[in-house]
Order: sequence, then C-alpha cells, then structure tokens
Amino acid sequence: MIRLDVSRTGKNPNPKDLWCRFDDYVKYFDTLSEAKAYLKKEYFYCKKRVPCYQEVSGKDVQTGWIYCYKEKDYDQRNGEPYTYYHRDWCTLAVENRQPIDVRKK
Repeated sequence: MIRLDVSRTGKNPNPKDLWCRFDDYVKYFDTLSEAKAYLKKEYFYCKKRVPCYQEVSGKDVQTGWIYCYKEKDYDQRNGEPYTYYHRDWCTLAVENRQPIDVRKK
C-alpha cells in the first residue's frame, strides 16, 4: 500500500510575509501508478512542479514533488480580490513510512 502525504502551504505575495501550513491530509493507494495518476488529476493546472528529496541510507531519493501555483480569493473583511501563492508538498511512501523513489515505475 502506498501512502501520499500532502502538506499545503500558502502566503501573500508580500516578500516580508512568511509561508504557513494550513492543511495536511493523507491518502492511500494500492499502487504507485494510482498515486501518480491521482496527483496528475489533482494538480493538472500547475505550471511548476519541483522534485523533493529525502535521504535514505545515505543517498538522496526523490520521494515526491512540490506543486507551486497562484490562487485568487476575496478578502473576508472588505470583499477585495487578492492573489496568494501555494506550495503543496506531496510525498509518497510505502505504508510502513519507508520513503520510496518515485522515479521508479
């Protein structure tokens, strides 16, 4: 069984603002192919995908991707539209939390 961990982060475009994590969730899949298909469907609109790595037995292994995108919303106080940035950290592991190399088929 494959475990997908997703940590969603966001920030305002202001360079002085910090990134903050606002959502975490876990999904399970029977195969790595199913997990990759889910990510492709979930993040089809992302123009930027960056690999993320973990050290496993002394080697750097790509265990997922960071999906980077902008989103528009409305300020709840005054109704003004604004844009903010997202980075969703998506990592895959076998159920026992052992990281896996996502470049393998």
